[in-house]
Amino acid sequence: MAFVHSFQVERLTFVPLDKLFRDVKRNAFHVIPKLDQIILRVQTLQGDGSPGTLLNVIKKPQEGIISKNVVLKVDEIDEAEKKYGYSVVGGTDFDETMTERISYKIKLEESDDSDGCIANISIEFHGKERRNMSDEQVVEQTDVQGFYLFDDIIEVTQEA
Repeated sequence: MAFVHSFQVERLTFVPLDKLFRDVKRNAFHVIPKLDQIILRVQTLQGDGSPGTLLNVIKKPQEGIISKNVVLKVDEIDEAEKKYGYSVVGGTDFDETMTERISYKIKLEESDDSDGCIANISIEFHGKERRNMSDEQVVEQTDVQGFYLFDDIIEVTQEA
């Protein structure tokens, strides 16, 4: 039976809201390739960056890591609410026998305590059959599929 495992993370950043949202929504085209220690290149498979766009994120070979790519689908871009959502829908990291998709939703808000903003990140792991997966496998699949990219986008944006 299918199942959903979800969790939320909140990050305080020192990046102004508008600047971070610009980089989050344009990440595949401008920011992700700057993560040269991880990403080799990003290919647009379909679309123009708007919802429905499919992106192939090709990773650099690393010792001990067999993953080569992940396929991302842009799900939502809401300029007014500063929301951005995407899902991992395929790739060599993607175990299709256990995983339907992994969705990431990012909502940015102004911070009263700093010049930066608060990033509320929601992650939903949509699995096919719970009996085939341990909690550790769910967390591993969720982490492997690209959650680390948001922290890297913040870092690159702060440096720019």
